[in-house]
Amino acid sequence: GDRGLEGTIELCRGIQQCLPRDSGFRAAAFHNAGVALTLTRHTAEGLASLEEGERLASALGVHVVEANSLAWQGLVALMDGDWARGAPLIARAADLVRTHDLDRLATSAMCVTAMALLQAARGSKDDARVTLGAARRLTGQVRQIAPWFAVAGPLVQARVALLLGDAGHMLSDSGALAL
Repeated sequence: GDRGLEGTIELCRGIQQCLPRDSGFRAAAFHNAGVALTLTRHTAEGLASLEEGERLASALGVHVVEANSLAWQGLVALMDGDWARGAPLIARAADLVRTHDLDRLATSAMCVTAMALLQAARGSKDDARVTLGAARRLTGQVRQIAPWFAVAGPLVQARVALLLGDAGHMLSDSGALAL
């Protein structure tokens, strides 16, 4: 996180080359590179990296990386207005989170945030409020290991609050504006 997004991409590419093919950390390197690439507007390359991270994570049983890769692909699609592509990706990530009890891991903050957005968009307001609360708690815990999500997470969470029509929910648990 201290070398910026370009430094993250460079580091992840090095890790992808150096680690054994059966390393779960390689899957995480593809995921992190994919996120950084999409955030730097290299969307096609980023999505390809995320798909590779998802594939490797699935093969190796690294479910949190698999779910995060799916969730970020889904969020990228939603940001492009492609709900037909994004919603099923987020739903698949949510299934992994539930199946493997990942909802309490700080590293699941992105998945839980994406789940809240999907629930709110589908009109499941009560579920979305509960999920949004969990997403905010996890986001507070993940700040040190994924500083990019400390920015991106609250932005998506604010969108959830807007969809819920709850201006009061735009405040994070710390009372700061979640934008």
